[in-house]
Amino acid sequence: MIRNKHLDTEKRFELLFKRDYGKFYAFAVQITGDEERSRDIVSDAFEYAWNHAERRSDSELRSLIFTVIHDRCIDSLRKKKVEQRFIDYYTTMLRIDNGESIDRKLSVIEKALRTMKPKVQQMLRSCYHLHRKYDDVAADMHISKSTLKVRLAEALKELCEKVKKLDE
Repeated sequence: MIRNKHLDTEKRFELLFKRDYGKFYAFAVQITGDEERSRDIVSDAFEYAWNHAERRSDSELRSLIFTVIHDRCIDSLRKKKVEQRFIDYYTTMLRIDNGESIDRKLSVIEKALRTMKPKVQQMLRSCYHLHRKYDDVAADMHISKSTLKVRLAEALKELCEKVKKLDE
């Protein structure tokens, strides 16, 4: 009997996927503007719905998937906004204040960078000094692009704190 329920759920999900995946994906892309991230979000939403499918009608599952997609897209945008703030802060660290030389500023940043873990250094240098694409850096590090973005935000925050301490 449990086996039949599982097969029934599989068939329902297969039909739901075939019928509505395009709508879910378009909805996510419309919010995030990021096709790759949207595919991840829709996949996560289907997985979440699969794990919470018992005793839910098809319309409840569709509603659940749309809700999960919406919430994860908003979370993604919030993370992107935070990441951009750190990038903006990092670039402002290079501004020369009160006649301070750029060489001194770069020296402080380099000193702070050297205190960080080697993989973090590599990631920051690849993205910001070598201007490599996130996709390429993520592939080299064997992580997803979204994981790279999160780690970059964390690394930039750490770097900013270290620069601030060294620059005092």
